[in-house]
Amino acid sequence: MHAARRASQTPVGDALDGVVGQPAAVAAVRARVDAAKRRGPRAATAAPPAVFYLYGAPGAGKTRLGEAAAESLGYPVVRLAMESYASVEDANALFGAPPGLEQSPCVLTDLLLEDPRRVVIFDEVEKAHPSLFGEKLHSALSAGTMTHKRDASRTANLSEALFFFTSNCFEAEVARVFAATTDDEERQRLLGDVVNDAPRARCSEKRPANPFDDASLRSRVGRRKQFAFGPLGARDLAAVAEVALRRVAADRGLDLAWSSEAVERYAAAAPDARGVAEAVRDDLDRALLD
Repeated sequence: MHAARRASQTPVGDALDGVVGQPAAVAAVRARVDAAKRRGPRAATAAPPAVFYLYGAPGAGKTRLGEAAAESLGYPVVRLAMESYASVEDANALFGAPPGLEQSPCVLTDLLLEDPRRVVIFDEVEKAHPSLFGEKLHSALSAGTMTHKRDASRTANLSEALFFFTSNCFEAEVARVFAATTDDEERQRLLGDVVNDAPRARCSEKRPANPFDDASLRSRVGRRKQFAFGPLGARDLAAVAEVALRRVAADRGLDLAWSSEAVERYAAAAPDARGVAEAVRDDLDRALLD
């Protein structure tokens, strides 16, 4: 165990503070979260939900940012692994099956009817069937309501929900642009052209389709709502290790202190944020069993 069981004076901090190395995306999400906290529950009037498209390097905190927004707001999370919606039937069933057809185990409309104050994460959206972005989701994000396909009298209000679309697309383009300039506005402009403008970049060598080939998604997630997640450097990974140590200690009710050498070892344990956080959790859990 790299961290010693002694009293730590380091606070856990806000959940959004724990998303490292992506300041532009965190700032945009924080602004929306803070606005929701100030506003409180809305009246039942339809309004478009907050929507964010996060793309780029895997393991850089995209899904974690959606989860952190939910933690900060106290909202439940609906995390949808898009590889489970690769067929047109599964994609359509997400909004409720028409009468006579079997319901999907997860119907997003039902969840939002039950509690409209949710964070919905469409994880690795490039793996979904393109029909997901068709009329049903496009109209929902535009109008701020989602009508159940089985019972048209049941309509969920989306005005208080937050939608995150994450994608590992454009990793190579993101790495190239991040290496070329450190200016956030310039990065946003260059990558916005690559993602949105024809000819649009391929998602990757293995998956050529660009999710933004679908005009309905492109029109609902404008460039100001798109954020590229660059690869994390050694300093970022060390910060991830610090955050993970604080979170795990708080979750397990431990008093911990750790050296800078311990943080460096954890940061070197994996090439991305997800792996570093897992290394911290695994190490501390093993130590508790000893």
